Parts: sequence; structure tokens; C-alpha cells
Amino acid sequence: MKLRNYRRGFTLIELLVVVAIIALLAVGVFPLYSKIMVEMKAKSAMKSAYQIHQALFAYASGNDQVFPNEDQGTTIADANAGYRQLFVKGLVDDEKLFFVKTCPWHGTKAGPDGDRGTQEDGFKKALEPGENHWGYVRGLVSDRDDSTLPIIMDGGTSSTPGKWSKNSKEPGGVWGGRFAVTVRIGGQARVNDLEPDLTVKDKRNGNLVDIFSTEYGSDPQAALNPLASQ
Repeated sequence: MKLRNYRRGFTLIELLVVVAIIALLAVGVFPLYSKIMVEMKAKSAMKSAYQIHQALFAYASGNDQVFPNEDQGTTIADANAGYRQLFVKGLVDDEKLFFVKTCPWHGTKAGPDGDRGTQEDGFKKALEPGENHWGYVRGLVSDRDDSTLPIIMDGGTSSTPGKWSKNSKEPGGVWGGRFAVTVRIGGQARVNDLEPDLTVKDKRNGNLVDIFSTEYGSDPQAALNPLASQ
């Protein structure tokens, strides 16, 4: 006896069920994938921030434990001027360490121009506007201040260093309003989940507070943004 080989296609209802399942999976998986990719990019940038911290610590070791605070006798007014002192001391020689692709602070620049100036002119062309992504906290002393205080961070919003934006096209929004990279005085480099108010918070005296606030021990006026491309 021959057995009949019955073949039939999917019914419309079965196809609709499959499509619905795929759609539900996509709703759950795609946002998670996006978050993971953003976090991976932030972790890659964090490695550069940690290298900058190492150079800052070397600077402080040869400067009575004081991190860069002056530029040719004048108190630094922006993060670029602070990091420029690393070039002056010969601790850094590549501007690429300070450049993070797609950062809004860079404007239309595809990368640093490689012109640092000379020792004689104080490397004044190093880290010109738009060539630095990283914010900086001036006035810190390595053997005096709490090792958990932040010293390096992603450049923040135009008005508030140490606070970020959900808009990836404006300063402070480079990680999509999800994460912020910080490095503490003691060298702890982290990709931090942002709080709902777009700040990074840690506990102080049992309370969760902004790490760039006086409650945490920071001086908000000492937090400096990079210079935007002109």
C-alpha cells in the first residue's frame, strides 16, 4: 500500500502568528542590542580616558601632587587648556587620545589636525576648539582630595559640565543619554548609568547625590567642558 504524501502550505492565520512572534521578539531584542552597542562604544572611549588619567597622575607626581590648574600662569578656563599641560610636560604627544568620533563638541571635524604647536609657544595649538571630547575638573590634589572625586568625564551639556543630554546631536549627548564615562582621582574608570535627571550619582552619608555637587565633595564651578568647534 502506498502512503499518500500530503503537503500543504501555511495558512494565513499561521503566517500571521509567525509574523506576530517575530515582531514581539524584535520589540524586545532590538532596544537591548542598541543599548549594548552604545555601552560597548562608551567602554572603548573609557580606555582613552584612563590613559589620560595616567598622564594626569604623572603630571601631579612632578608638580607637588597638584593636577594641571594653570596655563602659562593663568587659571585654566576650559578642559582643553588643562589637558594641554600634558603636552607641555611631554606626557602626551597625540591629540587623537582626546578625540571621540561623533562627539557633538567636535562639530564637523573628522579628527584633530595634528598641529600641536611647539615647546617654545607652550603647545598652544594642541587641542584647539573641537579637538577634545573630555571634560576636566581643575584644582584637585592627588594626595589631599578624596580619591572617589571625579577628574575626567564626557563633555557635558553646554550649560552644565557633569550633566548630559538625551539628544545625541547636542553637546553632552554622545552616548544617547544612557551612559556617561567618568574617571575618579584614584583611577576608577567607569561607564555609568545615568539617573533620570541625566547625572551620575553615588552615595554620600547614606544619600544618593550628584558626584559633581558640593554634597558629594566636588566643586561644581571647577568642572570644565571642552571647547566646541568654531
